[in-house]
Parts: sequence; C-alpha cells; structure tokens
Amino acid sequence: MNQIFATHEWANLYLLMLAAAERQGQSTTSLWLDDAFSNYVVFIAGVVVGVTGWLVVRYLSRQRPQIIEVLRKETVSMLEINSQVRDDIRVEYKGKSIGKLHRTTFDILNRGDTPVTDFSLSINTQSADLPNATLGFLLLDPSGNEVQDSIIRVNNKDISASIKFLNPFRLYRDRLTLYIFTSEPLKVLDAKGRGLGWGVAYFDQLGYEKELSGILIATLSGGPSSSVLAGILKSLQVVISRSLIR
Repeated sequence: MNQIFATHEWANLYLLMLAAAERQGQSTTSLWLDDAFSNYVVFIAGVVVGVTGWLVVRYLSRQRPQIIEVLRKETVSMLEINSQVRDDIRVEYKGKSIGKLHRTTFDILNRGDTPVTDFSLSINTQSADLPNATLGFLLLDPSGNEVQDSIIRVNNKDISASIKFLNPFRLYRDRLTLYIFTSEPLKVLDAKGRGLGWGVAYFDQLGYEKELSGILIATLSGGPSSSVLAGILKSLQVVISRSLIR
C-alpha cells in the first residue's frame, strides 16, 4: 500500500514539473513575441552591427604612415684568396688593388600610400675607417636598372643616400636595392631619416633570420624552455611591430 502511495506521489510531482515547464515555455515564447521586447533586441543588435561595421571601415580606410623602410638583406664575401697565394695574385676593383671584397645589400621600400619625393636617409655603421673601406655603391630599381638621379656619400661612419622619389610598395611593388661594396664586412647599426610627413624605419632581416634559425635549432635540440619562450616572444614582437607599418 505504501509503495502504491509513493508511486502516486512521484507521478503527481512529475505532472507538476511538466506543467511548470510548459508555463515557462509559454512565458518565454510570449516574451519573444512581445513587440516592445523584440524592438529592444533589434535595437541592440543594430547597434552592435553598426559599431562593428564602423570599426572595420575605419581599419580598412585608415591612413597608413609614410614610412621609408630600410632592410638589410645580406652581407657576403665576394672574393676569397687563399693566404698561400695572396701575395702572388693582384686583384683590382675600379682600378684599386684589393685583397677582400664584401657586399652588403639593402632594400628600400615606401610603406605608405603616396609617393615620397626628394628624400634623404642615412645608414649608420660601426665600421672603422669607413671612407677608406668603402669601395663603391650601386642603386638599382625593380627592373635592375641603375638609378642615375641619386647621390650616395660616405661621411665618417655614415652612408647617406639622396633619392628623387619612391612609389608606394603596396600599390606599385616599387623598391630600390642598394649595394655597398667594402673591403671589410659592414657593421650596420640602423638607418635614420625624417621629413615632412614621413620617417625612416630600419629592419635587420639578416639578423632576424639568423635569430629565428637559432630558436628553431634550440627548440629541436631541447634547449632551455625559457630561452625558447623568450625567442618566440621576441619574434612575435617583431612580427607585430612590422605589421603596424604596412
């Protein structure tokens, strides 16, 4: 008898729960059908969509900074003479007898959206006796033709370049390649320059690639996790900082 009574009580409780759930569903449905509530939801959704669209448009139409970026791409030796025969071999470069020849390559790009005209930049080095160590220059356009209307000079430990114009890289894929030939490897610090509405940013691509290779080797060889993590964070910092000027 008690078992039948308990079963009856559980059945009543189950029916009460079903009725409560049905009332809850009806109240929820009626809430969504209510005009005032629906208008409120539509208003909030419209505000969210409008703000999101405004942010996207602002980001896509933002004015890019006028940055002339100077990238060091390589420093290589172009002449190797064995010490056993060095005194017996005579090598000349532009009429000057040399025993060593190194080439440092830079790319010069306009990261902005408009051309920059009549600008000058300076490549700063730590090379001792740079005027005597510098053997020559070569500035080429994207087609591989020498740029004739540029002036490149050596002043103490700096190399300055005066250039007539440079179109935006993003729109025209325009870039200049500067080759500097020296008797000793060029020890580059950075590049500087500024003018009305533009500035210069330096990026050591060669050093960055070597550092990434070091991080990869340390990771594969099971190096200290702190060193690997620090290297990865620094790499991310470089990627983010470079994305801001593009």
